[in-house]
Amino acid sequence: MPTVLFDTLVMPSNSSQAALIINAIQQPRESQPGQSFRGLGDILAVPEPSTNSPWLNQSTTTQLQRGITDEAYEKIPAQLLTRLRPDSIGSLYQTGGVLRIQFTGFDDYPYAVQISSNLVDWADVSTDYPTNGVFEFAEPSTAGTARRFYRSVLLP
Repeated sequence: MPTVLFDTLVMPSNSSQAALIINAIQQPRESQPGQSFRGLGDILAVPEPSTNSPWLNQSTTTQLQRGITDEAYEKIPAQLLTRLRPDSIGSLYQTGGVLRIQFTGFDDYPYAVQISSNLVDWADVSTDYPTNGVFEFAEPSTAGTARRFYRSVLLP
């Protein structure tokens, strides 16, 4: 199968194409309980980031039948995925001298746990995959050491 090359275009967030996708995503979100999607599948089910993308050339029947591959349809949602994440929530507790932080996240997607002493410089300390919307990071208690901050970051 030949390799397909895609043009890289940077679209401003205030472009008409971006507005079309945002509006298409907001409509079903507003009908959800709490006006929030339950998972990535609900967001990616909206056709505007893929099959109805304003960036795809759908001008002719031939273009639709032969010019747009599955790879092209999946290119935009793949780029949006890391930007369509909710904030991960961490719950901190300590048991038996071990600090435990339970983070929320999307099942089957990788998250990096990062540590910082100043909220500016962050270092990865583990990579985890949530199960049933959560994963846990644990390390021995750091009593008597400098203050540490923790966060989780969805990886691409």
